[in-house]
Amino acid sequence: MTDNNPMIEKIRKLLALAERAGTEHEASNAMARVQEILTKYNLDIDTIKDAGGASFTQEHQEFEWNQSWIRQAYMGIAKLYFCHMFYVQNGLQNQRITLVGKPVNIQTAKYVADVVIGTGKRMAKLYAQNAYSEFGMNAVSASNNFKKGYAIRINQRCNELVRDAIRGQVADSDTGKALVVGDFYQREHDAIQTYER
Repeated sequence: MTDNNPMIEKIRKLLALAERAGTEHEASNAMARVQEILTKYNLDIDTIKDAGGASFTQEHQEFEWNQSWIRQAYMGIAKLYFCHMFYVQNGLQNQRITLVGKPVNIQTAKYVADVVIGTGKRMAKLYAQNAYSEFGMNAVSASNNFKKGYAIRINQRCNELVRDAIRGQVADSDTGKALVVGDFYQREHDAIQTYER
């Protein structure tokens, strides 16, 4: 995993920048750059390693049962970073989210999800405070509604980024050349499906 540290560190810096930025446009640009770096990294690794020798794993994370918005956000983020996500509801106790993929991809997806979820909670709190003070709205309802809308938009934006990547509309910012990743998304998907069986 030490070979992955420079890439992970660069991704962390971009995500920290996006978290401080506070606008959807700035966060979107940072997410696109993170995807570009990860895609570029995976393409380089794929040319070095035998595609069949990729090691897949799964990691679990638990959240309160009533935080379905987290699941929605995780769904898009997992797909963006070459992972599969599924969840199990444990009655009224909690929900268990499982990510399946290469360890570096899972680590990146979890880190991005943590930043996105933390930002969503912070923004929902501010929104709820404003909704209560300005309009007398119930703060809990306002917060919950904000989180749901936020998660839906994160999921949509992740799917847009994947679609752009598959269509060859993602360019390397260093060279300006398009990154061809459509086949890579399909290979990763097929390899994870084989692993899950």
